[in-house]
Amino acid sequence: MDTLRVGSIGLRDVGPFTQLDVQFPIKAGLSLVCGDNGIGKTSLLEAIVAVFSRGQLLRLKRRQGADAGRIMLEYETKDHVSTTEVKVQQFEPDQFDYLNTQLGDIASNVINVRAARDFIYQRQDGITRDPSLNPRHHGDRVANGLASSEIKSWFSNRYLLRPHAETSSWTSEMMENLDAAISYFSLLDPNVKLDRVDVRTFDIIVATPSGLVPFEYLSSGFKSAYILLLGIIKEIEFRGIGVAARDFAGLILIDELDLHLHPVWQREIGAAMKRAFPNAQIIATTHSPHVIQAAQASEVIALVRDADGNVKSRPVPSTKFGYAGWSLEEVLEDIMGVEDTKTPIFRAAMQNFDAAIDQDNADAVVASLDILREMLHPNNSTRKLIEIQAAPYIGAVSSTEGEQ
Repeated sequence: MDTLRVGSIGLRDVGPFTQLDVQFPIKAGLSLVCGDNGIGKTSLLEAIVAVFSRGQLLRLKRRQGADAGRIMLEYETKDHVSTTEVKVQQFEPDQFDYLNTQLGDIASNVINVRAARDFIYQRQDGITRDPSLNPRHHGDRVANGLASSEIKSWFSNRYLLRPHAETSSWTSEMMENLDAAISYFSLLDPNVKLDRVDVRTFDIIVATPSGLVPFEYLSSGFKSAYILLLGIIKEIEFRGIGVAARDFAGLILIDELDLHLHPVWQREIGAAMKRAFPNAQIIATTHSPHVIQAAQASEVIALVRDADGNVKSRPVPSTKFGYAGWSLEEVLEDIMGVEDTKTPIFRAAMQNFDAAIDQDNADAVVASLDILREMLHPNNSTRKLIEIQAAPYIGAVSSTEGEQ
């Protein structure tokens, strides 16, 4: 397959953006887009999707008050840099722009994973064949996003027909992809693994610490991870690219990489995606400081609002070890733009304590200290600091009470 890399995107009067320019590393790896809710992370991904899509543009509108919006994308294939532009003219809810990408062949190398990542039990009455796609359909699949409902039929097909691989038209890449998909059942939790595909019902049965269950019965976290890992492999095979997942050198777009995942898995999911698809360019949005904490500085794209309310991409602090030594609070404040990670009730308690210290009011200091001790974690460093600050006043109050 041909390598596809996105180098930059420029948005003018599209969605929430007046003018936004974002640069991406033109290489395999992970780029994480972070920022406040409503700042436009999903819109940024949808703008990239639009360039490679066909059909109605359902998720983007021009900015209110503008005559038209523009999406300008720079991408690279075969060491050749190209630019393309999409106009966004509609604003009303019942009116849509129509996309008819001229990049049909390239669109086969673009996989779009939206934030709706769940599936329910579906009865399957047989093994089905893969869909037949042509370049026109690739633009449709990019626009529609990855279909999680296809994972079961694809996996049961591969698993049950594997004994016949040598006498059929299976390729070595298909064998490798199946082995990878089986291993991914245990990628985030070694206590969970694939047991079998039931030959009577075609259900995918997973072994868990609680027993054997159909994979539709697993937690939202497991299902979200399986949609990412198994779903992308399925999509690679359906596109007819003829490569193993580890050799896929296209573009993977993921909205809310951390969706439904436990914080421990959030910290691991970025590395897991890079191991599973080491030659792909992965651009993902995230709300999770755990995901950022495990990232390198070169992998983070932070969106912020300037003084006029316009969204911009800003530089982030860079260190040799990324953010591995940063606390979650430091990541939230300095990378993700959270102005204050403390609750209002805690801030008020701290202000009362500081005011009591400033006023040299021993009784108020001790009373404020007692409240803060109830709030803070026993090992919190702030607890130790305020106890040191309050020590002289504790002695004064104790002396006064003794004299009484």
